[in-house]
Amino acid sequence: MSVYDPLGLLANVLMFLKVLLQDIWRSNIGWDEPIAGQQLSKWRTWLSVLDNVEKVSVPRCYRTITTSSSVIQLHVFVDASKNGYAAVAYFRYEEGDSIECAFVAAKTRVAPLKYVSIPRLELQAAVIGMRLAKATEETHRIPVQKRFF
Repeated sequence: MSVYDPLGLLANVLMFLKVLLQDIWRSNIGWDEPIAGQQLSKWRTWLSVLDNVEKVSVPRCYRTITTSSSVIQLHVFVDASKNGYAAVAYFRYEEGDSIECAFVAAKTRVAPLKYVSIPRLELQAAVIGMRLAKATEETHRIPVQKRFF
């Protein structure tokens, strides 16, 4: 089972759920058993956040006007924790004194069930960040002059 979110617009909401489901899995609760305690509280929190998903609005265009004098940069941020790791990509448009940023895509992964050190997870985040940057440049016609990781 998966959620179709190719751009990662809901990555932060889904990451919370992925971590919660992994936590429930670790506690050996059966599929037909009710969850309780802190897990139930987290589940209710996720359900309350889910109501706000329909209010998410993302512009279809990154920028309405781009001239030949625009400097276009790709910025990719990555991070990791004991629960998982993520990468997010933005375009940054600079023209004269005007600067605009636009969300491009995001990717998240939960940490494996087997213990992995935080530095190793940071490296995994860097890998998905590089892959996200490569995919972003290959699938867009926007000429990127500089890349920042």
